Amino acid sequence: MITTKRILCVVVPLAVLNGSLAFVVRGHFFPCLLAAGIALLGAGTIIFALLTWLLSMVFSEPTGPRFAKRLLFVGIIASSLGSTIPLGNWIAIQDVAAAKQYCQDLIPRFEIYLQQHGNYPEQIELLGDVDSPPWLLTGRSCYVFDGKKYTLSYYDNVSLYGYEHVYDSQRKVWTTRD
Repeated sequence: MITTKRILCVVVPLAVLNGSLAFVVRGHFFPCLLAAGIALLGAGTIIFALLTWLLSMVFSEPTGPRFAKRLLFVGIIASSLGSTIPLGNWIAIQDVAAAKQYCQDLIPRFEIYLQQHGNYPEQIELLGDVDSPPWLLTGRSCYVFDGKKYTLSYYDNVSLYGYEHVYDSQRKVWTTRD
């Protein structure tokens, strides 16, 4: 018999697993494609489980309903992976927005530094109290200084191919490249 406790024992771990997976995958194309494939297999398994249950009732097969229930359980778990796709994509969109805002907030600070010191800083840390970079920029520098001008960049991984957005201090424009 299916009870609320049994349902919660399945739903809560699935929600934690799928939420964690969405956080790790963050909308990247190939893991999302894999999740979609597994979710489709799960949907097929659910249909097969329902057909198995129906046929076991028609032909009075005693082990059919138990087998169908197990198949249904596996199908629900597999198809729940589909929920990681929109959640992971939403997280990726938030990551890109945070990286863009972080870079945008640095631009006026670089200009103030230029007015005070006559040149741009060698490193971001020389600006003083700078917030820690958002997740998308951790482990890599978004700032490159060549002695005369600087560039800021962040990677947009929301689309299939991904794009790099680059700010050039000399031209004062953002450009996008593959």
